[in-house]
Amino acid sequence: MIINAFTTHKTLPAVRDIVFGGKITQNPAVEHRESIFSTTEGQYALKTNVFALHEIKRQGREQFPDAAAEDLKILNDTSYSAPSKRVKWFNPRDCKVYYLLKETAEKDGKIGIRILDEKGKFIKRADIKPKTVVIIDKFKEYPRYFKDGNFILYQVPFIPHGQMVARYAYVNNPFARYILADIGEEENGDKNLCHPMTEIAQKYKDADEINFSWANLLPVEFYEDFRGKNVEEFEKIANNIIKEFGGDEEIYSMFFDMNETAQMLKCIEELSNSGVKVFVSSGNEGRDNFNIILLAKGAQGVGSLNGKGKASSFMSSRQYPLTRHYERGEYEIKETPDGINYTGGCHTDYVCDISKIFKLSNSNAEKHILSSGEFRELLNLKKNKSQEFYKKFALYADEDRIISGGEACKLFNDENTKNYDGIYVTLGEWIPYKVDKKGKLQPYFVSTCGTSYSAPIRAARFALNMSMQDII
Repeated sequence: MIINAFTTHKTLPAVRDIVFGGKITQNPAVEHRESIFSTTEGQYALKTNVFALHEIKRQGREQFPDAAAEDLKILNDTSYSAPSKRVKWFNPRDCKVYYLLKETAEKDGKIGIRILDEKGKFIKRADIKPKTVVIIDKFKEYPRYFKDGNFILYQVPFIPHGQMVARYAYVNNPFARYILADIGEEENGDKNLCHPMTEIAQKYKDADEINFSWANLLPVEFYEDFRGKNVEEFEKIANNIIKEFGGDEEIYSMFFDMNETAQMLKCIEELSNSGVKVFVSSGNEGRDNFNIILLAKGAQGVGSLNGKGKASSFMSSRQYPLTRHYERGEYEIKETPDGINYTGGCHTDYVCDISKIFKLSNSNAEKHILSSGEFRELLNLKKNKSQEFYKKFALYADEDRIISGGEACKLFNDENTKNYDGIYVTLGEWIPYKVDKKGKLQPYFVSTCGTSYSAPIRAARFALNMSMQDII
């Protein structure tokens, strides 16, 4: 049971490790760190972090012995529409878990729900008011597994990043009003996305929440330069850093447009002061980087937990207090009868025919794999810039020939990488496969992961908690 875990002293050390990204030792910063637990916001973050941990441990083990027959149908539904009818809710006030089932559509600004306890027993009916959550993202751009020069392996099935982000939010709170703001329609070639993101955020200053699944990452060695400084000083600090490194091109590219970054931080601070909760992903480039956007006062940084409940290896912004919230950010893509699931659970998140996407499934791998001689010939033609390369490549593509991911990378970059071990891709389409023990080709799904997905989960849960305020 989760109920008593939040109040035991045995739980807190592990929780603090997660909240602060590492073991707490005796130093002057500890007192400041401890003070977060005494605030309402800190208590919410702490308790919900523990709930996220328990969710990882209990995944797939839900049982509802006390549920009525009609409620049980909804609780066990595995269709694409299932998340629109139900949601699991953690109440930080009593540290209990409930299930909320949609009973009536929105009427007079409210949604009618049935509230069940953790075992499915009916408790009461209630009307809740949906909160408005704005998701600022790219809703037409496909996320990639890998990108090396001309070799791009897109995530399969082809689901735009913004749609995935929105689905993670929706599954964890189907009762919110979501506004999907496409950054791709606003950027106009901007290298620094802070400018168009700031413009969009200002349009929705009356929303309850805004989610940014995006990070402006800097090396951690520059953290102290900006930490604790006023936003108005950021451009001056950046210029001093550029001068200090003598015009280094890489340093210049990081800091030359700091004014636009500072404007975004200022926008977040203004939104936060007006009561808008702004959730921001902590970043995916590892512990050696931090998301400067999280230096904005009021920004709610969200980190990622892996399937074992540990901070994800790719997570950035581990400094306190940049990241206080943690949700699961690593999920296996699983095939379902109607398509795939990528948000956890057994329902369908994306309706598709897997056999049409992976048309070589169950084919003999040996029949399709390019021989070492054929690959060397193709590689030599490419190196010699021969027009024959394109004819051969097109021929092999038409024949549904495949090569290893490492070879595909080498073909375009003259290098190999361990990132592609165990992956085979079709030439031209770059659809990934694996080879099973029987030598048959099977769909290759890597886990979908990123703080891009943990951030909207926490945003959705916070919005649901606001809707349920004073209900229980």
